[in-house]
Amino acid sequence: MPNNYVPVEDLVVSAGEDGRVIRFQLDDDRRVSTIHNGERDAALLAEGCL
Repeated sequence: MPNNYVPVEDLVVSAGEDGRVIRFQLDDDRRVSTIHNGERDAALLAEGCL
């Protein structure tokens, strides 16, 4: 899924049928810099779930 704040695409994986996801935020070298999880809408926010 595109992230407006990082010029590379993040990896988003479904974490089940309840709508939760895990988002691996990548840096410019495509290495995982941050991991977000939670309900899809919240996990896909630029700042991730808090």
